[in-house]
Amino acid sequence: QEISREGRFRYHDWTVKVDPDAVFFPSRLRPDLEKIAPPSSPVNLYVINCKISFGLFGALEVFSRAALEAYIAGEARCMRELDWSVMGEDLWMRRCFDLLGVKHAADYHLLGDGYCSDAQQQCGNGKVAFHPFKDALSYDKCYRDALATTTSTTTSMATTMTTITTWLGGQFLRSGLPPWTMPVASSASTEVPMALQAPPAFAAPRAPPAPQADVPVTDSEPPARAAWGSALPWKAPAA
Repeated sequence: QEISREGRFRYHDWTVKVDPDAVFFPSRLRPDLEKIAPPSSPVNLYVINCKISFGLFGALEVFSRAALEAYIAGEARCMRELDWSVMGEDLWMRRCFDLLGVKHAADYHLLGDGYCSDAQQQCGNGKVAFHPFKDALSYDKCYRDALATTTSTTTSMATTMTTITTWLGGQFLRSGLPPWTMPVASSASTEVPMALQAPPAFAAPRAPPAPQADVPVTDSEPPARAAWGSALPWKAPAA
């Protein structure tokens, strides 16, 4: 309901839900989504990320704009026709999407998850996100292992205009470049950081600054925040 009320997802092609104990690299997600659907195409999809069980594991959930619109419009029907009381959030989303006729695509490169028969310690395999890491030391080790793999592998990605909005633990995230557009320039080893921000009031887009090196998400003020300065695409609400 909050996502529908706030409405920010309607300005983006995809919405991503990330668990707080997942190590997430947004810049790795964009080329995956480009393979699933052309940028800015009105696809009605959610993405399967695990080969076992019900397939949609909640550490990293990826929904298109049309899929979320279908869910918002049909949630009441799902509540009537599905036994939601015995489902976790991720199973509920899959069952409701299926009931409402939302299609799905499989991308098993998205998530390395200990609950999905993946070795939790293997953070160097180039996947988009890794889970679960319940303490700061294991989270930081995974993050650094993933970066070490990135810096030893040369990748080239074509520029796209796919846009993504994400939320983590009920809060929205800015993933890399400003949320009105997220171009991916050809790069040898750069991962794009993400920084916490409050849900903004929309303002006219401004020219984005250059991408910055990865920084992990912490409870303290993200280092990347200061670098954005006046380029933030939102204004604080009036008192």
